[in-house]
Amino acid sequence: VTILHGNPAAGHDLLNYTIEGLDPTDNTWVDLTDGRSTAVASGRVATVALSSRAGAHRKVRLRCPGPQQDGSLRLFVAGLEFYGQLYKQPI
Repeated sequence: VTILHGNPAAGHDLLNYTIEGLDPTDNTWVDLTDGRSTAVASGRVATVALSSRAGAHRKVRLRCPGPQQDGSLRLFVAGLEFYGQLYKQPI
């Protein structure tokens, strides 16, 4: 997953975030980053590796579990890019 930081001002790095996928078997959200957030500097781009156990998910979310560099709970995100395979459910 590639994250494009949406705030160019210094001092607003993204430090606390997680990428989660909805597990269809029990309808719970699963951390796909294994608790490893890659810091995204203000106005920059970072690529985050997902867990090798991530599997396929129909729904994915970006969540802020704690404060960012500026102390806020805001996620300044201008873009998200997902890479991988698209699975089609059998009809």
